[in-house]
Amino acid sequence: MSEERPSSDIVRRLYRVILDRKAHPRPDSYVCRLLEQGPDKILQKLGEEAVEAVIAGKNPDDGPLVRELADLVFHGLVLLGSRGIPPEAVARELERRFGVSGLAEKAARGRHGQSGRSQPPRERVARVSALRSFSDEGPAKVPLARGGRTRVTLWCLEPGQEIRPHAHGGDHVWVFQEGRGVVQAAGREHPVEPGSVVWVPAGVPHGVRAAERLVFVSVSAG
Repeated sequence: MSEERPSSDIVRRLYRVILDRKAHPRPDSYVCRLLEQGPDKILQKLGEEAVEAVIAGKNPDDGPLVRELADLVFHGLVLLGSRGIPPEAVARELERRFGVSGLAEKAARGRHGQSGRSQPPRERVARVSALRSFSDEGPAKVPLARGGRTRVTLWCLEPGQEIRPHAHGGDHVWVFQEGRGVVQAAGREHPVEPGSVVWVPAGVPHGVRAAERLVFVSVSAG
């Protein structure tokens, strides 16, 4: 067990370092340099590392492949950190696929792409409390479902964190599950608590600030 624990913890430890670099930039940090250059640069590096991993896969020596895959995973974590997506979201997606035929999964995704509509999770029921994921860096989002022009997301905010007012091209519905806070919509503030439901029409600026740990489900269209 002692040999396995560092490997199982390293992704979380690396992610915490990335979030720390994001919050406290350092001139000598490679991660800070990537974050400062923006998402296009991070995506470029991720693509380069993917190509290098493919090339290393043709090498009969295992060492280059392991190193290139480590680079690929690292840059994937930087991308996740830049967007505030915790690595647990990826783990949950892998767990969702566990036990499902890879061919069936690929075929299902192909159908979704052709129709523009996603299918509901495969007989999967989960409690919101088991899906929560908070970040010291800022609001954390956990994608739950996406299809066509509809997205369902779980948002988790620590006290004091906020999603600044912004607007979308489609309607939004927020269903609050835990905690208390204040929603800003159309220039007015509205207190929210567990059980509160907020509907925001398309084009209306809206945001939310957490007074305590706040968890809500966002359903957006458009």
